[in-house]
Amino acid sequence: MKRSILIAVPLLAVALTACENKQDRAVRAYREVALIADHAVSPSAAAAAPSSLPTTPAPTPAMPPPGAAAPMAGGMPALPPEMQTPSLPLTWVTPAGWEELPGSGMRIAAWRIEGQECTLMSFPGDVGGDEANIRRWLGQVGHGADAATLSAFVAQPERLVTDSGLDVRLFDLTALLPDGAAQSVLAAIIPAGDQSIFVKLMGNTPVLQRHKEAFTALSRSIALKPEATAP
Repeated sequence: MKRSILIAVPLLAVALTACENKQDRAVRAYREVALIADHAVSPSAAAAAPSSLPTTPAPTPAMPPPGAAAPMAGGMPALPPEMQTPSLPLTWVTPAGWEELPGSGMRIAAWRIEGQECTLMSFPGDVGGDEANIRRWLGQVGHGADAATLSAFVAQPERLVTDSGLDVRLFDLTALLPDGAAQSVLAAIIPAGDQSIFVKLMGNTPVLQRHKEAFTALSRSIALKPEATAP
């Protein structure tokens, strides 16, 4: 009887040890699962949660250096300081059938003709010269010209004199464009002292050709107001 009891005690101890080991394993397994659950984040929650990483603010556009031209609205560069002078006081005769529009900004005046627009402006100096101006206008209608062709064209403008005695150089850029070009430019450049007057009609080529005579008449009518010529 004593031997049976002695045998039973070790067996009981082994059984208790096994239970304790199982409980420990169960606890460890539960704790591991709980740890994962606490840190797991569903894909939708991860997308919605704000990032904990610091964000870099967008760079502030650099300001132009003193004296530099600031950009105008629409990406067009403003005139450099040396060209920001008042426009010349001018007079003109609006061609019949042209709708005269009020001047604004750099425009002294403007006209609308069959959906196209003609502008009148003045600037100090020659704004880079005839060749540079014509090359820029060609680009505005999607074309260009080689240096030799452009140089020959610039050297042979149609020369006029306004009713007030100002010299006029008239350019029809259609001569530089391929046959059937949809857009063209008529331009008159009128030197006036240390400034240049520009009359420019850009748009549909057939419309420009129909109104070329009226454009020439407008250019001839340009005159300085009396106060602009007073000593």
